[in-house]
Amino acid sequence: MLHALTSRRLHTSASLLAPAPPSLLALPALVTDAHHLLASSWVGAFAVADIPRDKVTTTFSRSSGPGGQHVNKTNSKATVRVELAGWLPPFVLPPLSKDPHFLAHTPALQIASQETRVASSNAAHALSLAHAAIARAAASVVRGQTSAAQRARVRELVGAEQRRVRESKMKHKSKKASRRGD
Repeated sequence: MLHALTSRRLHTSASLLAPAPPSLLALPALVTDAHHLLASSWVGAFAVADIPRDKVTTTFSRSSGPGGQHVNKTNSKATVRVELAGWLPPFVLPPLSKDPHFLAHTPALQIASQETRVASSNAAHALSLAHAAIARAAASVVRGQTSAAQRARVRELVGAEQRRVRESKMKHKSKKASRRGD
């Protein structure tokens, strides 16, 4: 006996959403430090609630694996599909396309979860996995900010290396001069 999949759309009010700023949505790639700073602040503030619920479709179906008769009778497996077009900055799509859950023909993410026996918990888990994949892909293209202490440490290390090379050259120069008899 075949049972139809149940499908629901999750909705929230638009006031809860904090979408990417329009200036970030217009960037095909991060080029300048200002672009990276803007993208970094967006990635840092990006939360599960920021995924537009009108772009999320949740489908429930029969789970598999251990669980006895319960998994045979309830639709507790949740499959979440998140459409990425229109709300996600374009620079996130190339690294996200390497994710195994990425669907290239639509661009979308499709993630299934059957971690628990409760359908709503599985839907929330799948949505959090989608959020984690998006955040990971976005963070991979954002160049981090270098602190003043780190810059000073790098200058110190570069200076030490230059001094070491100079001393090595001077030793080599004096050794060659002593061979010539100068």
